[in-house]
Amino acid sequence: MQLKQLITVLLMIVSSVIAQDANKSLRDNVAENPQLKSLSALISANEGIAKVFSEEGPMTLLAPSDSAIEYFGSSNLPQDAKEIEKILRYHVVNKAANVTELIDHKYPNTFLTEGVNLPDKAGQVVVVTPKGSKNATISDGINEAKIVQGDLAAKDSYIHVIDTVLMPPKSPSETARQVEDLSTYVNTLITKDQLSTIDDAKEITIFAPNNDAFGQLSKSVLESDGIKDILKYHIVKGVLYFRVITNGTKSKTSQGDDVLITVDGEDVSVNGAKVVRADILTNNGVMHIIDTVLDPKSKSAPDAKSSASSIETVSGVVAFVCVFVCLFLN
Repeated sequence: MQLKQLITVLLMIVSSVIAQDANKSLRDNVAENPQLKSLSALISANEGIAKVFSEEGPMTLLAPSDSAIEYFGSSNLPQDAKEIEKILRYHVVNKAANVTELIDHKYPNTFLTEGVNLPDKAGQVVVVTPKGSKNATISDGINEAKIVQGDLAAKDSYIHVIDTVLMPPKSPSETARQVEDLSTYVNTLITKDQLSTIDDAKEITIFAPNNDAFGQLSKSVLESDGIKDILKYHIVKGVLYFRVITNGTKSKTSQGDDVLITVDGEDVSVNGAKVVRADILTNNGVMHIIDTVLDPKSKSAPDAKSSASSIETVSGVVAFVCVFVCLFLN
């Protein structure tokens, strides 16, 4: 980096630190931060979000820098004030958290609640991933933002300056359309009239097979009516974010049978199919991409009936032994 550029960066950092005042409101601190002039203008122009930012904490602002908003482009901002408010609400975590605390929360809820179908009517989450010991990235499931300056204290609040504008997660079908490796999955849902099974559901996890996974299926399977049950078998009831899944989790699917989720270090698999991309957020849960199409009739699928039979068998053996012991003692 040239000396002139280095001096410019240092001046920006110093000036923003000087402007920061832990006794002032979050909104006042945004207004006085030289990196956040565009964000301050958006807040002032939007009555709904201005009220939120004028309140006292606790809250944490993931504040897109001027360069982040410039790169995003004013033409990409919705014309409707309510839609702009949703975007801004999605940048406010509903608790005061420094970077370390954000990392600990992993999936903190934001102030965005409208159009969100998550458990307990909670606000939409962001994904916080540690980068080193004292920094993190923030993701909306599609876009990832770096914290370029964190732990700026305001009254009962924190500001973390980020380098990317985050976008509120959309419906599963809209979200999947943004992922190139899910084009076959989306087309299969459309041709089999199954979009509503993922878009209208509440509080779900979708294990979406990638294009290579669908490429392993025969044409006869893809065109059969049985593919509908296979698609439903990839929808799990309950929101299972990647970093909080526990080994041995057995979850009920929309098809009716269970899937078995295993965790081995950093690897997560469902019925043996590996998760190759995780935590793609949707407005009703989360989506993980897997490398194999799951088959409820496969030997790798958990068999509830055989498990129940095993339990009954063991119980029968135990009962027989108890009777035998009692007769022998008598």
